[in-house]
Amino acid sequence: MNKLHVDDLSIGELSQSKYDIALFSCGYEERCIDVATRLHKNNINNVIVLAFDQHKEDPVRIDSLNYFSESWTGFKLLEISQREIAKIQQVLSEIIEKINTTELKVLIDYTSMSRAWYAAILNYLVNFCELRVTVDLTYATAVYRNLDLNVELGELRIIPGCEGISLTKRHNAAIFMLGFDRYGPQRLYNLLNPNKCFGIMAAPAATYDYENTCLEKNKDFISHYLGGEDKLIKLPINSIATCYDNMSQMLSPLRSDYNVSIIPFGPKPHILAAILCSFNYPNVTCLYSEYIRNETTKVESSGDFVISRLHIKKNE
Repeated sequence: MNKLHVDDLSIGELSQSKYDIALFSCGYEERCIDVATRLHKNNINNVIVLAFDQHKEDPVRIDSLNYFSESWTGFKLLEISQREIAKIQQVLSEIIEKINTTELKVLIDYTSMSRAWYAAILNYLVNFCELRVTVDLTYATAVYRNLDLNVELGELRIIPGCEGISLTKRHNAAIFMLGFDRYGPQRLYNLLNPNKCFGIMAAPAATYDYENTCLEKNKDFISHYLGGEDKLIKLPINSIATCYDNMSQMLSPLRSDYNVSIIPFGPKPHILAAILCSFNYPNVTCLYSEYIRNETTKVESSGDFVISRLHIKKNE
């Protein structure tokens, strides 16, 4: 098992760091370039930009792609679907093979990436890359003017690299990371029918109002499915290190007797912490119900960042 350690970083530490590879995403939200605009281009040797192959006419997507074209010469652009991972891993592998180093330093700005994308990148770096790797992970938080999700709930999927083991243990447990989806957690609870259930929500969240909104939208689930707020764990959105440590403490007592499913409806930093935990706990599977987005949504940057450094200790 790989030993993972997570530290929180400041934007100042990030801007002074040097990287062999940086991966960004060109999405439908203005914040997708927030991190890139704060970095020194001379500190990054190779740049990969991932772009969704849908809604190409979206003006924010066009402006973001123009920014990368004008400001980051020589970057590698991949226009792919939100579930496409093979091409990302192939390009990443090809670049790594050409780098002459014993310790690889990678930046992943997952602000506008699909969870399949950043999970697949991390899975490759943690479990398949033979070099020593340090990964910095960045997320620009946002303010949503409309908290009614303009999406449809799709089929249930496993996040790449987070499949867990196939051996069946005596019991099943579920950890629901709650967000603004009122009905999704209830639907997946009924599919899983776990013996033990916990909830996680962001507190502090990106804004104070989000905490109250999350509680209001999930009040029925918290009351009837979790069994009350004493089964709800509040973790900050701005510290992956805190989330990772607390989730590891939750999972440790469940290692022997439970198959654990983590179902993320919450913010991306919490999803990232769940993915990292699944790499260290073979009885943990990260599931999600893919959202089908009919149109893009206006999202404003809050100006805040969640920045983490992942240290990967390989088995000797």
